[in-house]
Amino acid sequence: MIGGLVVLALQVAGLPGAPAEASAPAVTPPVPHTGEGSDEYPPEAVRLKHQGSVEFTVQVGADGRPVSCAIRRSSGYPELDAASCAAMMKRGFDPALDAKRKPVAGAYAGQIAWTLPQERTGQSWQMQADYPLEAERKGHQGVVYYAIQVSREGRSGRCIVTLSSGWPELDSATCQLISARARFTPGTNEKGEPVASIYAARVRWALPGGRPFQSVDVDPKSLIPPDFAKQP
Repeated sequence: MIGGLVVLALQVAGLPGAPAEASAPAVTPPVPHTGEGSDEYPPEAVRLKHQGSVEFTVQVGADGRPVSCAIRRSSGYPELDAASCAAMMKRGFDPALDAKRKPVAGAYAGQIAWTLPQERTGQSWQMQADYPLEAERKGHQGVVYYAIQVSREGRSGRCIVTLSSGWPELDSATCQLISARARFTPGTNEKGEPVASIYAARVRWALPGGRPFQSVDVDPKSLIPPDFAKQP
């Protein structure tokens, strides 16, 4: 089924102690690569049925490599906290960029939600039958970030994947389902009049009884390409 995730914003900052002349302040946040470390749910946490969210900050170098990781808010379970930083330190990042689009060091602040698979899927407008057969056969799971243009009448328009799950079949199915089934309330201007807008969100593809997996939270709006935000 497809389920929602809590959306958290990214926070960006320069590495502490770096010389001012070494790099300009980051204006675009580092973005973690997807499809890495998705099967690292701690066995002890699975056995004890521990779940929770871990907030952390990862210092990322200008080369996109993580330098350090610190827990900002614990899940209450040491094994989940440790696994969160371990997973992030194995990831690659698109580095932060300064105003001249030059890679610079920056800090990625995010959250990992550790969730055990449910015995049964919940009720929603998405159905288990929607799960792509090839992805289901191979056991592919993941989170897809997307953006879709919404007309002033509330009709869906062009849909794009802004951050891949790492599996093409899950990415393409996301936009197909959103475009076919989702209904939108159009945005409004300061006068309360309907206007064309962009809706950005994410969906979680998880197999019933599938292996637990962790996912990194990114603000979907931060991933919208500038050109896409310009309605035709």
